[in-house]
Amino acid sequence: MRTHTIKILLALLLTVSAVTAQAQKNVPKAPFDIVLENSRFLGVYDSPQAVQVALRVRNNQPMESTMPVRWELRRLPSGEVLDKGQITLTSPSGETSWTVLPFPKGAGYGLYEYTARSPDGKIHTESARAAVMRQPPGDREMDNLGFNIHVVGTGNALALRRLGVRWARIDFNWNFTTSRDGIPWGFFDKQVDIGDFYGLKLLPNLCYIPKWAEKPDGLFDPKDHADYVSKILTRYKGRLPAFDIWNEPPESMNKIWADDCKAVYEAARAADPNCKVTGLSVAANPGNPGGFFELLLPPASIGKYLDVFVWNNYPCPRNRRPEDTDKVGSVEELETWLPKIRDLTAGREVWSTEHGYSTCSEKTTDPKSPISPFIVTEKQQGDYIVRQLLLEFAYGLDRVFLYQLGADGDNFDDPEAQWGVTRNRDNGTSAKVAYVQIGNLVRELAGAKPVGVEKPAPDYRVARFRRGDVDVVAAWKIRDSGKLTFRVEKGYVSDPFGNRTPADGTVTLDISESPVFLVSRHVERVP
Repeated sequence: MRTHTIKILLALLLTVSAVTAQAQKNVPKAPFDIVLENSRFLGVYDSPQAVQVALRVRNNQPMESTMPVRWELRRLPSGEVLDKGQITLTSPSGETSWTVLPFPKGAGYGLYEYTARSPDGKIHTESARAAVMRQPPGDREMDNLGFNIHVVGTGNALALRRLGVRWARIDFNWNFTTSRDGIPWGFFDKQVDIGDFYGLKLLPNLCYIPKWAEKPDGLFDPKDHADYVSKILTRYKGRLPAFDIWNEPPESMNKIWADDCKAVYEAARAADPNCKVTGLSVAANPGNPGGFFELLLPPASIGKYLDVFVWNNYPCPRNRRPEDTDKVGSVEELETWLPKIRDLTAGREVWSTEHGYSTCSEKTTDPKSPISPFIVTEKQQGDYIVRQLLLEFAYGLDRVFLYQLGADGDNFDDPEAQWGVTRNRDNGTSAKVAYVQIGNLVRELAGAKPVGVEKPAPDYRVARFRRGDVDVVAAWKIRDSGKLTFRVEKGYVSDPFGNRTPADGTVTLDISESPVFLVSRHVERVP
């Protein structure tokens, strides 16, 4: 039956491919193709002097032809035009001519976007982004930040390492198995090998019920789940620093979690005592009555079987500012609930395994749903992610995994396709605003320990950290803009993208929704 189904699917795929190929053959080509290409992976450069973006024009006509192209360079997210011009390129039939576009050497760190089009507008406008970012710190690591990437590959491994991030949450799902021993080892082995090569720390999900293990009531035997965990940790002993028992379990499973956590914990300890057991990545507010906090209390008390308690800390609705406290997913609640959760967990660690913001173009998927609307701008995505991370770390969360690295899909109306902080277009993968801002956060915060959060006024936040004998302070306004004054001792102020201004003495800063950093041996806020 299974073989027959596969044959039918293959036949359908071949038919669709043939139809698609024929359709593409029948589509008339434009007289010219315009392409913008980066010389670096992800379009990420260490300095403005290194930026190289090529404008390429392919001639699809049966004779040598000339093509004028208008180009423009803008700074993101402001949209400020930095440079523009028109270039005429000539190429023989079927061949490509190209030129490197100018880039202002004093542009500074940040995200930039080139666009190119024909003067008559008849040829599709192309774009390419260049991200100018500081290298991640070589003398210290941001070990408390990770990303959901689902499947490990060379591209996303490089994108993580360029940020200065090592942790990656991936899917080694139990329901990938076709039987008790039907584990896709080749698929898993390749990912672990790539992770080892690039120095990643992998957090696999070992969850979701396979068909062969599902009972009539929709649940499963914890012994089967524990057996799967044992096989994974035995094969990769010493290569996985932690694993996640489950992701967003339904409430119907509450009655078996104590048994499942106990069975999985004992199997994990026997297979690899050094691999941390994390769970259950529930999606709820820490202090929400009837929420996951009750799983840590008698009679369940699953915390004694966990080295790390984890949950997915999305805001509700999904576009809500991280500081707002009126609904589920409040980051401000961490100040109250983190110590209580930590005391009920065997390993005394607390992580967040998912949160993020979608840049989809659809404002609402369901007007009646409490999680709608979804949409944020690229600027808001960067600001909100960085602000949420700063609060989570300052309140003492031990590790956070963002959802997700990306790259985003081409369905701009689908929230799920637009969570990424990188984007994918015909000319390759490049950065969103959030990617560059997170890179700067890593540069400033790596190796720092939390001190706490100050609230100079209800709509201001000042997150404090200490790295050795250096103060690292981030400041922002929840809405709009304002001013704050600080006393700084021979340090600097960094904008959200890493451009630094020396500071010594009293400085009054323009504070907006984009966090700025003050780094010095001593940073004191002046009331």
